[in-house]
Amino acid sequence: MEIIVGTNNQGKLKEMQSGLKDPAIQLVSYRKYTTSQEQPAETGTTYAENAYLKARFFQQLIGRPVLGDDGGLTLTAFPDLLGIHTSRFFHSANSEEQNRELLHLFEGQQSTRELTLSATLVYVLDDDKLLQTEATLTGELVEPRGTGGYGFDPIIYLPDRGKTLAELSTSERMKISPRMRALRKMIQQIKEQCDND
Repeated sequence: MEIIVGTNNQGKLKEMQSGLKDPAIQLVSYRKYTTSQEQPAETGTTYAENAYLKARFFQQLIGRPVLGDDGGLTLTAFPDLLGIHTSRFFHSANSEEQNRELLHLFEGQQSTRELTLSATLVYVLDDDKLLQTEATLTGELVEPRGTGGYGFDPIIYLPDRGKTLAELSTSERMKISPRMRALRKMIQQIKEQCDND
């Protein structure tokens, strides 16, 4: 079964492809079906709305079911700073520089460094039918440690594991990643939907 993903983030798509251990499922970019450079407007006020807007936009563009996602980072000390605005908050597209920007927020502060990493997936089948899943992970913001993963992984510390996401093995990271947990739930829903059709 092929599932079309509405994202331009190749790191995200590769993570999803490598983390999915189901040989019956192929995750492919929407670009397989279009050369259009049009992009959806992310004007939602929640992760779910933005994931829906992406999935719906690409579903209408290519005329096939599409999986959209949105997610971000919420800092307990600055609850309104990131969230759905995470990707638009940073001055740089470079992950290391983005991580430094986050750490800079806490310089000279005694604020909690607790955070929540969230992911929401929406699969738009047609005009009337969609599926939605979500997952979260809580941790703490720390100085960069580890070389695995990408993005925020080196600065997200998991107290229960005593490591950052970047210090975990790929298989450990894939088990707890909010995007991968939401994806596994979504695959199950899609299979159930196919069985019912």
